[in-house]
Order: sequence, then structure tokens, then C-alpha cells
Amino acid sequence: MRIALALLLMLLNSTEGQASERELACFPPRIVLEGPLARQTVVIAELEGTSARKDVTTAATLAVKDGHIARLDEDRVILPVGDGVTELLITTQDGRRLTVPIVVQNLTKTEPWSFMRHVIPVLSRTGCNMGSCHGAAAGKNGFRLSLRGYDPETDLAVLSRQVLGRRVNKTSPEESLLLLKPTGVLKHGGGVRFTSESLEYRVISEWIAEGMPRPRPDEPVLTGIEVMPSRILSQTGETQQLVVQATYSDGKVEDVTRWARYSSTDETVAKVEESGQVRVEGQGEASLTVWFSGRVQTALVTVPSSSQAKPSVFAEAARWNPIDEINLRKLSSLAIPPSPTCGDEVFLRRAYLDCTGSLPSTEKVEAFLSDRATDKRARLIEEVLRSPEYLDYWTYKWSDLFLVSSKSLAPEAMWSFSRAIRQAVADNVAWDDFARRVVTAKGSTLKDGFANYFVLHKDPIDLTESSSMAFLGMSLTCARCHNHPMEKWTQDQYYGMANLFSRVAMRDGVEKGEVIV
Repeated sequence: MRIALALLLMLLNSTEGQASERELACFPPRIVLEGPLARQTVVIAELEGTSARKDVTTAATLAVKDGHIARLDEDRVILPVGDGVTELLITTQDGRRLTVPIVVQNLTKTEPWSFMRHVIPVLSRTGCNMGSCHGAAAGKNGFRLSLRGYDPETDLAVLSRQVLGRRVNKTSPEESLLLLKPTGVLKHGGGVRFTSESLEYRVISEWIAEGMPRPRPDEPVLTGIEVMPSRILSQTGETQQLVVQATYSDGKVEDVTRWARYSSTDETVAKVEESGQVRVEGQGEASLTVWFSGRVQTALVTVPSSSQAKPSVFAEAARWNPIDEINLRKLSSLAIPPSPTCGDEVFLRRAYLDCTGSLPSTEKVEAFLSDRATDKRARLIEEVLRSPEYLDYWTYKWSDLFLVSSKSLAPEAMWSFSRAIRQAVADNVAWDDFARRVVTAKGSTLKDGFANYFVLHKDPIDLTESSSMAFLGMSLTCARCHNHPMEKWTQDQYYGMANLFSRVAMRDGVEKGEVIV
């Protein structure tokens, strides 16, 4: 019993030592509060490498060195008090200390709430302009806002001009429908979205009281957002708070953690609450998407398996090509032991299905299984890649991707496109060169089969969306009408890309089925 107890104490001391040795970090590492409306959420975390390993914010003691410059509110958000420089003093439960500089400036500068920078984010954060509410194509109950605030000029007119201005009351902001409905004073199909004591209520009511100022032509615009920590290494049951900062064209940085929207690509691994707090649900890896005013950033959550795989398992695993190295690094980070090498019959079946779309013949199976040579798998791969079945199968696959069809093309043009694809597969053309040949094709569609790509998609809009799917493997369709809600692509970027294809011109050729691109 004494030996077992001693071993347990040694293990506990070792674990505590590892935790205390982890570097302590504050997000953000420097706090700048500019103007009377500034505020900053802070997160304290232990680091393991470049990843946040444990959130110790709630357990740590926070204090501002000079209370005449900044203070902590009841939620431990840092607020400005007076211009100057001070420090945030952080003490963890195990006695570790960390100091973070705080700079407060322009506190006396008059700064009203901005419709673009504050009101629109509040409407987005509370769901008012989402597709399920007033951001729907038809709106709700006669009230329609642009989806996620992508058209603020129209939104301002809808709020201040429509319904005889009843949605806002400049003389008595508290009587505005824009406040009475989301607070539940009047019946509201969307339910209560915020309270009269909340910051959201203050932003909208004070903006109305200030006369609902329009966006200025010289008003700074959002240039990007940053999510901190961007990498999280955690365990099931643990939590980690995110901090989101927005940067504007004048260099100003604002804390928008409260007004950002969050989602997870895999909620069986990690869920993220409206406040930005991440809760780890299971093992694996998930990407967290953070959206604010049309800008998107991500954070990666990694939750290693509890399999206790030994490092030697990864070091000794078979490596047949560079892709195995990449796979093994990822498996090692997730502590997932690699699968053993498959048997000959499984390998043979997979090779044929992947490369030719068909199963091997009985004779091929018997010959392969009876072969005792150590290089038989490598020889099989080369044999399959040189087979006419491989050429047929992948010509079909690429033709399907590019929508080659006699329903859309004249027979002569269809065969010209198909032959061009088949020759590219036969020549083992690299993917980047393949793509370049298609998008730069010109001249006769019967002489350069790839030029038929532009005949299939005549409209610049169709070309933009088809090209993004065929060559990049992603959809840009949402950005046709508004900034993409789940990606970084904006509507301006969408039409900037479409403009490239608008320069493509076509005319009929002299031969049957011929078009000159």
C-alpha cells in the first residue's frame, strides 16, 4: 500500500509539474482601449507549443494596476477610465504571475455609435437579419433587412423611412418598435432577443437618440478579424473562451467577441456557444467558424484520442510515399494509432476500384496472390496506371466533371472536348497544367477541344461558379447575392472574378459544330 501511494504521489507531482511548466499567455497580448466606447474581453490560457492547452481565466485573479486608467466590470471585461498606460495583473491559482500592458487613449473624444460598426453587428448578433428572420428574401411581416447586413444603405432606409418611421422614435427611443419587440414588451415572433439592461439595447437606443447618424463617406471600414486562440488542444469536458478582434482601415482595433457569430464543423467534437465559449464534446478535430460583418476566420480544436498510443507506433509505421508522412503527423497529433498494412486481396481490390472503377479478373487475383515478390504491389500500381481501363475510367471522370454532353454540345464539339481530355489523361498532365489549358483555351472548338468549356458555360456568372467548383472544389454561389456567410469570399470578389470571364467572346465557325472562342 505504501509503495502504491508513493507511486501515485509521484505521478501527481509529475502531472502538476508539467502543467506549471506550460507557458502562460493572455489573449490579446496587448490591450488598447481607444475612445469612450472601447471594451476588451481577455482570456488567460496555458500553452502547449503554439496551442492553447487549458483556459484558466475564471480561476485566475485579475486586477488593473491603476484604477484611474482602466477597470474590470462584473464580467471581467476591461473598460477605460482615463487616458494613460497601466497593466493588467494576472495571478493563477498556483501562484504564477503575468502582466499585460493596457493603453487607454482618446477617452474624451466624442464618439457616437456607428450604424456600420455597431448597429448592424447588433442586428446580426441577435439574429434579426438572418435568413430565418427578417433577412429572408421576403422578410417577415413586411419588415425585410439585407441578409447579415450586406446592404447597410437599404437597411438604414428600411429602419428609418418605412412604415412612416414607426420602427424608430427619435424623441422617445424607448418607444421604438426596434426596441419594444426584441425586448418582449410587444409581441414578437422571434421572441426576446435582448433585455433593456443589455449593451445591445444601449447601442440601438443611443444611436436612435443621436438622430440615427448615417455612415460617413470617410468612415473606417472593416479590413479583417482575428480569432484568439487560433489553435486549441483540449480534452473532453473542458472549455475554452475565444476572443475576437476587428481591425479597421484607420488602424483601430475593437473587441467584437460579444457580437461575432460562431459555429462548429463537427459538434460531436466541439460546440461553441453564442458567447464564444467552446465546449469539448468528444475526440477528433473540428474547425470553428467565426463570422463578423462579412468577415470569416477559423480556429482549430484538436482533441487527442485516449488510446495512449506510444510514439514508437508512429515512428515504426510503414511509409510508402510522402502522403503517408502527412497522414502520420496528423494521426500522431490526434494520438490515433495508424491502421496496419492491408492484406494482398484488399490492396488488389482497392487498387482496381480506385484506378479503373472495376474489379480485377479471377486470373489476375490468383496470379497476384500467388506472387511472392516483395515489389509486387509497386508493379501492380504501374501496371494499372498504364492500362486502357484506367484511361477510359478517368477520361469519363473528368468529362463528367466538365459536364461534357451531346445534350449541350454539337456531336463534333463533344467528341473534340472528350478527345482533349483523354489525351491529357494519357499524357499524365499535371492538374495545374490541365486547369491552365482549359481556362486559357481559345480558337476553334474543333481544333482545341478545351475551348468547348466556354461554349458549355457562356454566361460569366455560370463560368465563375462552374470554375470555382471544377478547379477549386468550392461553391461561390452565395456570394452572387451577398457576402458569403460561411466563407471569406465577398460579393465584390465574386464579381471581380466574373469580370475575368466577361472578356470571353465567341462567334460561329465555318465548319459544322464549330465555335471560335
